[in-house]
Amino acid sequence: MSELCFYIIPPKNVPKEIKEEIEKFPGIWFVTGIPFMFEKGLKYIPTIISLACGMNVTEEVRYSAGDDDDEFEISEEQAKIIDETFEELKQKVKVRKRKDLEGGWEYRINWPSDVLDLKEVQEEAKKLANSNEVIISKDNPKDIAIIRGMLERRWTNEMASIEYWVRERPEIVAEEAKQRLLLKDDKQAKEKYIEENTDLEIESENNSLREWGEYFLKALELHKKYPKVRFWFIVTGPS
Repeated sequence: MSELCFYIIPPKNVPKEIKEEIEKFPGIWFVTGIPFMFEKGLKYIPTIISLACGMNVTEEVRYSAGDDDDEFEISEEQAKIIDETFEELKQKVKVRKRKDLEGGWEYRINWPSDVLDLKEVQEEAKKLANSNEVIISKDNPKDIAIIRGMLERRWTNEMASIEYWVRERPEIVAEEAKQRLLLKDDKQAKEKYIEENTDLEIESENNSLREWGEYFLKALELHKKYPKVRFWFIVTGPS
């Protein structure tokens, strides 16, 4: 699955120099962190990101962060938060709903830069950017449960990928990978994999949260620089 990119695009009628500056504003290649944002009490930024990617709000939602290895689940409770928060945000900013032609969802939401004017969004961005405000901890059972779920799915996906290539193109599969496949149903090997990767995953997720906060704060600076120019947050790439 190709990576998703969250970035901004300029409006059509805008001076060339402003258009070029907006187009040069770096996008954020998709990182994880959405379930943790909800777990830490945030709702506006994770809703903006989720719906930009094309999430259908249903009773059971699976959300992909770009690669099969990084796939994680949104709970039913979090899906309801997305639904409720979207209804709230639609009363405050004018969004664009576009047919999702790239992925398997019904639609994707493009968000206007006006959303950055909302105090709630600004506060969440500051919290995410501050490593002391929102942090994933090994001592938090709920955090570890999410991390374990992600690593379990990654293990399963890795094994499925090796299995596929062994079946379809065995000549290109390294011997090390073939030996690894033998551990597919080994519970101890799977548990060891999770234990060995937990600390790294926590570090990666914390970096992702800060990256999202910094991204929205930088976008806010650009918005303040050109307050009359409405640019749009969009996502490209398969869902």
